[in-house]
Amino acid sequence: QKFLVIYVCCVIIPLILTDGLILNAFISEELNNRRFDRENEANAYMEYLTNAVEYDVLIARAVDKNVVFYDFVTKQYESSYDYITAYTEFQKSSFFKSLSSLKNDTITVYSDNPTILNGSGFQQLGKHRNDLWYKKFKELGVDEALLIFYDDSENLRLAERKKAMFVKKLNYFGDDGMEKIITIDINVSNLASELKSLSTKCPMFIVCDDFVIFSNTGEKDYSEALNEYLSNNRYKTELDYTYRHVHFQIYVFNDNLLLMNVIAERWWIIVILLLF
Repeated sequence: QKFLVIYVCCVIIPLILTDGLILNAFISEELNNRRFDRENEANAYMEYLTNAVEYDVLIARAVDKNVVFYDFVTKQYESSYDYITAYTEFQKSSFFKSLSSLKNDTITVYSDNPTILNGSGFQQLGKHRNDLWYKKFKELGVDEALLIFYDDSENLRLAERKKAMFVKKLNYFGDDGMEKIITIDINVSNLASELKSLSTKCPMFIVCDDFVIFSNTGEKDYSEALNEYLSNNRYKTELDYTYRHVHFQIYVFNDNLLLMNVIAERWWIIVILLLF
């Protein structure tokens, strides 16, 4: 009996403590590696998203600095015929049409000029001041911003309700008393397809203004899927980003740790090794 006590105190207990410390070190290492992977994937998604927007930023700024474009949108036309004639010449001599075709994003210029005709990428701003995007942009009080919002207007299909656009005041040539704005509507469906093509190991959700704008999980209801992941997954990373006046939250998840799965499946082997 004394030998058993000595064996337990001097062999079994130290062995269990040593193995426990080693196991804890392995688990901590895997936790750190998994967290590092989640953060890397979140940063990769955010970098891709911002690069896509920055391309539109360059287009908007190039349009703003173009004197031919400025003259076209500020000129007072005497008739619809004069405007159409000027528009035709403008399309021939400018790069605006080619810029519009470089991406599937939609470029629209709004001018407080009542003599221009609505259509073909140009709109009278006075008819759009009650639009949700315009109100949100004016509330920010900035010269340029990224807008991401959910539009619940009745005339929109469900797939069209998620809006993402870059908006910029056209004021490079100073304040001439005529408000001019360019909007570049980002094709959300195309952007989502491009994001899904990124090689990732983890389920991910990008949240903006309390609604999920993207997920790589393939679920139809992103919000419901996110709530399920938040309830069922212990291993997650939540990162906050602020980019061009928009606050993003990115959630990245892991399943159970690989080491813990191995232990759960082979627990009896571990018990044998500890005892013998």
